[in-house]
Amino acid sequence: DEQPVFAFNVLEQISPQTGSQPGNDPFLSHTVFLRAETLARLGRNAEAVAAYEAFLQQHAEVTAVVEERIADAWLAAGDWQQAANALRRAANHAGRNWEKVRLLDRVAGILEGNGRWSQAAAVYDEILAATESSEVERSRENEFDSILGYRIWRVHRAGYMYRAGVAYSTAGDEEAAIARWRQALEEEPKSNSAYQSLIQLVNREVPVDLFVRGQVDVYAEAYFPAVSAFERFLEESPQDERAGQAWLGLGRAHMGLGQWDEAIRALEQVMNWYPACDCFGEAWLTRARLASAQGAPEAARRIYRTFARDHPDDPLAPEGLWQSALSAIRADRTLDIGSGSRSEATADFLVEAVADLLMLVDSFPDSPRAPDGLAVLGIGAFTYGHHGLAANSFERLLADYPDARSGTAAYWLGRARYALGEEDTARSLWQSLAAQEPETYYGVLAGLELALQGQPGQDLIPRMDAMTAAALPGDDGSRAFAENWLMTWHDAPNTTNASNSSGNSALPIAIAADPALVGGTLLLELDLRAEGLKLLEQVYWRNRDNPAALFPLMGYLEELGANRLSISAAYRLIQLSKARHTADVPLFIQRVAYPRHYSRLVEKEATDFEIDPLLLYSLILQESLFEPPARSFAGAHGLTQIIPTTGAEIAQRLGYPNYSTGLLNRPFVNVRFGAYYLRWVQDYAHENPVAALAGYNAGPGNARTWFDHSAPDEALFIERIPYNETRLYLQRILTHYAHYLRIYGGY
Repeated sequence: DEQPVFAFNVLEQISPQTGSQPGNDPFLSHTVFLRAETLARLGRNAEAVAAYEAFLQQHAEVTAVVEERIADAWLAAGDWQQAANALRRAANHAGRNWEKVRLLDRVAGILEGNGRWSQAAAVYDEILAATESSEVERSRENEFDSILGYRIWRVHRAGYMYRAGVAYSTAGDEEAAIARWRQALEEEPKSNSAYQSLIQLVNREVPVDLFVRGQVDVYAEAYFPAVSAFERFLEESPQDERAGQAWLGLGRAHMGLGQWDEAIRALEQVMNWYPACDCFGEAWLTRARLASAQGAPEAARRIYRTFARDHPDDPLAPEGLWQSALSAIRADRTLDIGSGSRSEATADFLVEAVADLLMLVDSFPDSPRAPDGLAVLGIGAFTYGHHGLAANSFERLLADYPDARSGTAAYWLGRARYALGEEDTARSLWQSLAAQEPETYYGVLAGLELALQGQPGQDLIPRMDAMTAAALPGDDGSRAFAENWLMTWHDAPNTTNASNSSGNSALPIAIAADPALVGGTLLLELDLRAEGLKLLEQVYWRNRDNPAALFPLMGYLEELGANRLSISAAYRLIQLSKARHTADVPLFIQRVAYPRHYSRLVEKEATDFEIDPLLLYSLILQESLFEPPARSFAGAHGLTQIIPTTGAEIAQRLGYPNYSTGLLNRPFVNVRFGAYYLRWVQDYAHENPVAALAGYNAGPGNARTWFDHSAPDEALFIERIPYNETRLYLQRILTHYAHYLRIYGGY
């Protein structure tokens, strides 16, 4: 990238001329592509296009990727029409719907930039037609969370409706423009694009339903026009069936403006006169939130309780008690953190919370909040030494809601019984839990308590070193053993004549010939990782329900370095198998699911910063699935997911004078930074490794404060973390760590 002239001269010596064909020689084929890239960098765009086209003649499976590069070259050359044509060809070959939308979006932008507004509008309509069935695709993306190694183009239909309207209007077709803007209001009223569409309609004096105007304005936090719209609606249509909703919206708008008295009057209209409105319960909850916003949490709790008591048939009545209990718990925590000691006021808050939670469970046993209430009640009682109440809560949770939080209930019931001196009962509970769920977080904790040395809940990470599990009889960790195991419950794949340049993983013929696999492999070889992963993911999705195909694909992806996809394939294979637990599948598969990629690097940095290497592997697995360019929605980068600002601070401390955010995508930098940061947080958080993991996720200050109020009980510390994301993060890493210890042994 930094020396394109030098690169070009080298490529000229080894590559064929632009117009010649590289034949079947992959080396020459690669040089043709690299030559095209270098020509584009040098600004020799027409030559770059010719080189890209020569490459495409041999590799049609990557048409979408290369045509987009051709478009970039034409844009650099100033030929927007050719660029738009190339992007259109790329869109026609896109493998995923959202990728097609991204490319069409670029086409529309080029057309707009060159005054072709009616053509741009037609492209936006094409995008809208293509995204009507995008929900299935979005649900698939959730399986991989945000650890993709590339960016998904988020499809916001209302945004395209708004832009289509602008394009039609500029082209002189006001009727079509108005239709698109109205569609945005109807389909996604909560979006900013709906609000922008509303502005366009209002500016043109197009009649818009006043209730809809008010709703869209509230969602956009445009509270003054929202107040005006709702007041006019209620004045003109007081008997409209949406009147209750309008009063609620008016109340929220006044809240947004800090006009508390007006907000109360509006909300009380719903509370007093619209009991049949499906907004009735929400009005009560909003009234309580308003009291809290005014600095009166006690009044808020009274409103929550009054609502639940007087209107038990409202679907939100259980939520009222739940929110009241949470308010009391927050007040207790605030007082506790501020004073550092317990007090009569603290006791009062706890009594309030207990009363709310018991009322919730007793009055609304069928509510989804009921098992949550028992769990919170049990943990709170245990925290303050009320072990009898804790035991009763967890016993009830286990008996009445066995499918809700059985692991939580069984482990903490054992802890409560142990604290009451009933050690045999506690051990019996833990034995049952460890036998039924040995690989869940609570099953792991139960196993630790059964091998108790010291106090329960303490020193979790050091005590895990002794964890073991027997491998399958005869399992030597080989691929051959895993293949034989697969054939005991599924037909073996037909890999006859299957081509595979990547090594040991012979692929089924159909997969080996899949253009997406061929193209994805090629793109990874060309160091176009993001583009390659997009294609390889299509192959994964096409084969994820076929164990005979998934097993060799898993191995192929691992050898290729598509780490996230190989791990996902291993997880899926374990799900499809008849094994009850991960430990019941061959070690070959387990080691793909829990890999030690970048082992020399990880183990060196772990040693340098005095961290257990297996714990660092566990963190990397959770953070990035070993995908080097992983990028979170919060902006964290790389294997250990370092935030850029944190990275800059670490770089200064470790002496990286030429640091830039891009370095975080390089494993040798990222792993060192992650290991350093974990060590630093551990030193800050009283040398506790569990608190260090919490601080890595939620900030060192938070972790130390939380740990100060639960130490030395690490299990209780995890349970009391107020952030659900951080709590799950810790539970998952500790579960990963248990697997790593079982598979690879301690260091």
